[in-house]
Amino acid sequence: MTPILRLAVTLPSRLVAIGTMIVARFSEPNALWSTAWNVIGSESRTTIASPNQTRYAAACGTLSARRAERHSPIRTWLALILITACFLTSASQPAAALQFQVDIDQFNRWIFSSMQNPENARKRLNDRVEMEIHRIELTTDLRADQKAKIRLASKGDIKRFFDDVADAQRQFKEMQAEGEINQGNMNEVYQLAMPLQRRLSQGLFSKDSLLRKTARACVDDLQAKMLRERDEQLLQRRTQAIIKYVIANMNRQIPMLHRQREQLTNLLNDKVKIKDPSNVYSTNIVLFRLSELPREKITAIFDETQMKAIETQFAQAAAMQQQLKQMGVLDDE
Repeated sequence: MTPILRLAVTLPSRLVAIGTMIVARFSEPNALWSTAWNVIGSESRTTIASPNQTRYAAACGTLSARRAERHSPIRTWLALILITACFLTSASQPAAALQFQVDIDQFNRWIFSSMQNPENARKRLNDRVEMEIHRIELTTDLRADQKAKIRLASKGDIKRFFDDVADAQRQFKEMQAEGEINQGNMNEVYQLAMPLQRRLSQGLFSKDSLLRKTARACVDDLQAKMLRERDEQLLQRRTQAIIKYVIANMNRQIPMLHRQREQLTNLLNDKVKIKDPSNVYSTNIVLFRLSELPREKITAIFDETQMKAIETQFAQAAAMQQQLKQMGVLDDE
């Protein structure tokens, strides 16, 4: 058998053996791919520069031309061997090892998001309690005993949230112990964390929280009246800000005259009410409420060409109606 034929016959087994040895030197397959890529890059750079390097080395007498010319093929073969090893490594890994693994720390990061962990979340929530007290005192002064009641009530809101977190963590650990956390049910695991993340991002101290209920109950009549007036003014300002934002977005797609923007703003301020302007779907609510208004009120503002574009937006807003109702952000009227 000729040497060339012998090499062709034994090459696959040699690549496997060499690839196995190389794989043993790397703890992570990604590191092996990175090394192969670096070798290929080095080979490319050597190939490009080798003619100049060869002439320079020969002139200086520091490196023979023959050695410089052999340098590039060696790197090429090494790169091929490394790539073969990468494929061998990927093929030999069990399917479970390639699946995305989730531990309790990752699960907590899903829940606490930018807060990262329970400790940071507790600190942020305690800071938020003081901000709520300060917000009330912008309208009316609170006595020390009233502040104490509000702080005590906030502990109930925080405890209720962390009790739910502990329950979700318990379910996660049970699934983990039974080996039920895999790529197939990753969405189910994710859904354990998402409602808690949503509650945390929206704020634990909404109008139905113990903190807010206690704040309303512990103030006297005069304080309560001042707080109601303040809340109404705040709600109105926030709603007006959302309306301005919606009209600005509409103006990008449907250019309006200054007169038209003013007329539309007055119409929406008069007809549209939003119970919670801080809701992420508040802009959708404004568009939906606008689509419900009598058409003659809208056609009195816009021309025929503008109305065609507006009707398209109204259709999109109407398609959101059922979803908005399911999320409880759209009042039935």
